[in-house]
Amino acid sequence: ISVQTTEIMERSEPSSDVIIRDAMVRDTAIVLDTTFVSDDAASAGVSPAGIRNGVTPIDGSPAGATNTIEEIDAALAAAVGACLAANMTASLFWILNPVDVLKLRNRSTATGTYPYRDELDSGMLMGYPALQSNTQTAGVQTLVHSGSFYKLNEGMIEMAMSTEATLHYNTVPEQIVGGDGTPALPSAGNVRSLFQEDSVGLRLIMPASWGVMRTDAVQVITGIVIQ
Repeated sequence: ISVQTTEIMERSEPSSDVIIRDAMVRDTAIVLDTTFVSDDAASAGVSPAGIRNGVTPIDGSPAGATNTIEEIDAALAAAVGACLAANMTASLFWILNPVDVLKLRNRSTATGTYPYRDELDSGMLMGYPALQSNTQTAGVQTLVHSGSFYKLNEGMIEMAMSTEATLHYNTVPEQIVGGDGTPALPSAGNVRSLFQEDSVGLRLIMPASWGVMRTDAVQVITGIVIQ
């Protein structure tokens, strides 16, 4: 929910209404992507669990200060091998943070060769597509079998506008009216009337859900250190 005064909405150029709507859509997309690739637990009525939730990560920690090429290869191969052993031989893809891609691309051997550069430049890693996303945690590499999870979009983005709503201004809003219909005073933040303040509230809802159908469909590597 975003609020602006009627005066700003009517007099701004370009339209503040359009600017705010676009910003809300962009921010919601980032939240969806971040939640999707996370290890967060499900929040009832708010968001499903991230695809990494409950996954035991492969420990790619180096024996020394940084990983050798052999150690990196072993960790990547362990992730791919786990999927192949579960008969998930196709439709695999990596989700990588761009910083990790840059480090892998520039990781050289003792003889000055770059074993990952050409493949990453073609958008691949270990023979599978590598997608880059800033919403993926740096230092975490995720391998996903796309045929083993579902994603439900129950409809288009729902935008609504109100000039009469009463809002609890808080990042964790509480009920303004109790279950018996009597007023309830939130513990923190302000309760304000848009009508009284001559303001306009915009609300965005994006119905979406997803889930992993097979236990080995998501492989996670942590601990790799690349300089």
